[in-house]
Amino acid sequence: MRLETRVGPLWLPWVAHHTGFVPGRKFEDTQLAGPFSAWHHAHRFEPAERGAVLVDDIEYELPLGPVGRLLGAAFVTRKLERMFEHRHRITALDLDAHAQTRQQGPMNILVGGASGLVGTALCAFLSTGGHTVRRLVRASGPKGPDAVPWDPRSGELDPAALEGVDAVVHLSGEPIASGRWTEAKKRKILDSRVISTRMLAEAMARRSTRPKVFVCASAVGFYGDQGDNVLT
Repeated sequence: MRLETRVGPLWLPWVAHHTGFVPGRKFEDTQLAGPFSAWHHAHRFEPAERGAVLVDDIEYELPLGPVGRLLGAAFVTRKLERMFEHRHRITALDLDAHAQTRQQGPMNILVGGASGLVGTALCAFLSTGGHTVRRLVRASGPKGPDAVPWDPRSGELDPAALEGVDAVVHLSGEPIASGRWTEAKKRKILDSRVISTRMLAEAMARRSTRPKVFVCASAVGFYGDQGDNVLT
């Protein structure tokens, strides 16, 4: 896996090799290139009397030898503790959420905007909860066995895409955080949301058997309950 990590004001590449995968139990990752002189991480679920215990064992060496250890050991330890405390808390919350809805059974869920910030996390959450997730993707987007091609501007969507779907989650849209908000950019932001949402809504309306749920989100802004007032 190749990713980028931030060290102070700099973004540095990190290349990790994942090994030792045991489904439902563990994996390990070793740094091949990155900010550490050495890094090895073992991530394990260990059976316990009630449920399981999540364990993360990390062995690392800082760069610059004794100088790096003197200047950075305390900072790195605090950062790792905060990071893994957060991961463990989120894992516990996810498992609790899955447990509360387990009696409802697995669902077939179609997700638009699956490669975005929210969509990526949502698809991972749903799939690990036992649900079947299918992703709406553009022609230039990532493919896979769960990918469903579509093109909102041309109105292209295979009617079979909604076959057996229990819920549709729509998160697609022109990114709002990149580029200046010129008139052309604002038109893209609006059109990408309106056109794609209308297309999905009309496709569902044409079906005799429709999804039970349609969730649509286009941003994370919150205005409170403003009743019937139009918000600009």
